[in-house]
Amino acid sequence: MAILGIDVGTSGCKICAFDSKGTVLTSSSRKYTELRGNGTREIVPDIVRTRVFEALEEITYKCPDSIQAICVTCLGESLVFLDENDQVLTNSMVTGDNRGSEGIDKICSELSADYTFRTTGLMPSQLYSLPKLIWLYEHTDVIPKTSKIFFYEDYIGYLLTGERSVSYSTAARSMAVDIHNLVWDNKLLSMAGLTSDYFSSLVPSGAIIGYVKSDLADRLNMKNKHIPVIAGAHDQVCAALGCGFLDSALATDSIGTCECLALMLPQKYDEKILKDLDMPCMIYPLPSSYFTTLEITTCGALTNWARDTLFSGTKISCEKQGIDFFQYMDNRVSNLDTQVLILPQFGSSGHPDLNLSNMSGTICGLKLETTEEELYLALKESMIYQIKLAHEHATPLGLEFERLIMSGGAAHSKISAQLRADIYQRPVYSLTNNEAGTLGCMILAAVAIGEYPDLVTCVKEVVHYGTETLPDQTRFSIHQEKYEKFKEFYNKMHDFK
Repeated sequence: MAILGIDVGTSGCKICAFDSKGTVLTSSSRKYTELRGNGTREIVPDIVRTRVFEALEEITYKCPDSIQAICVTCLGESLVFLDENDQVLTNSMVTGDNRGSEGIDKICSELSADYTFRTTGLMPSQLYSLPKLIWLYEHTDVIPKTSKIFFYEDYIGYLLTGERSVSYSTAARSMAVDIHNLVWDNKLLSMAGLTSDYFSSLVPSGAIIGYVKSDLADRLNMKNKHIPVIAGAHDQVCAALGCGFLDSALATDSIGTCECLALMLPQKYDEKILKDLDMPCMIYPLPSSYFTTLEITTCGALTNWARDTLFSGTKISCEKQGIDFFQYMDNRVSNLDTQVLILPQFGSSGHPDLNLSNMSGTICGLKLETTEEELYLALKESMIYQIKLAHEHATPLGLEFERLIMSGGAAHSKISAQLRADIYQRPVYSLTNNEAGTLGCMILAAVAIGEYPDLVTCVKEVVHYGTETLPDQTRFSIHQEKYEKFKEFYNKMHDFK
């Protein structure tokens, strides 16, 4: 048997076929281009749909086993608008699109930030869907023409089954879902001229939403003609599940375009701290469970910018030699120290002072003899220092953890793991299967079709950890001294702003 996990992201999609033990049988992926300009960031729904189904057709051809279930995870916040004929009306705004900023003022003045946070678990921010919906309502004719609104999770589900259901965790990223009563909040939706009728029905992650349409199954050459499609979850939720996130002893660190440290919230916590730090309260698939995240918004984008600008000569040299740039640089800094400090806020800032625009990064401690290896190491250190600082601010919430699981693009970087182990003074683990997001989908689907009795049993069976990286005690004082300097540097720059 095979279970498909589909992960629809900002720059591409990936589909993995898993057996019942969580082993990848085969995979397929496609890229698409994010459109940027003058504060706008968009993806094109028709292109995303085409790429997803190209990958789906390829994987059904490659997969050696009969497909038994499909589950979808997706980027949060981005929406697809269809007219009465199911034609796409406009592009999807993605994280970082600035057009929602004026919607925040409207939400705060008419309903208040307190109401929004108490209801949705989110502080008003242009990151989420509702402010973008308000902008569309006030500046375009899209809303009056709209018949259906989807996230990419339920959009793909709708294309596969003809049914409309979306998981609580994905829908909650709209900033228009009452996360305590698990219903759409029509007060918030009315600010964009909408009601809950425009959206898919809310269901728990792991619910069966329908079955692949028979004509589509034939077109995709699917051997099984009765394939259930399972409600997935927001991509951060699925990635955490795929890392084995079951209790507060574990934290997961997903490193990609953004870096996201996920932590389980205790049963009782101070909501004021979450609100003050702009930390989300997010629905998790385990019973009565919520988790929160600390984020560095520039992580992968900043690393790639540094590769392409600061280290362009080395990048070209690596390309000529067929060497991976990041692996090459990791090897060069493995035994290095540097006094260079960087604030990694190049355009936007993560926690503890979340700001999605109009931020400037800073490099401090440069000398004529400063090497590119020192800059590279300082860049890697800076992101860990900032999340550590954010975690320190959130200490009263009781978010201590015993071990850290890395996933994403940098998960197999030895220097990245060692730096985290040394700075956090916690053991750090990688996954034997680094496809955390699609593995989270597999876990939800496997339980839904009865392969496992519950999520905990399935996680313990299919999630396996690879490399263990332990703290180097001789490095603790070095990093602690530098971290204190980072805090002072960070606070001075923020006071200046």
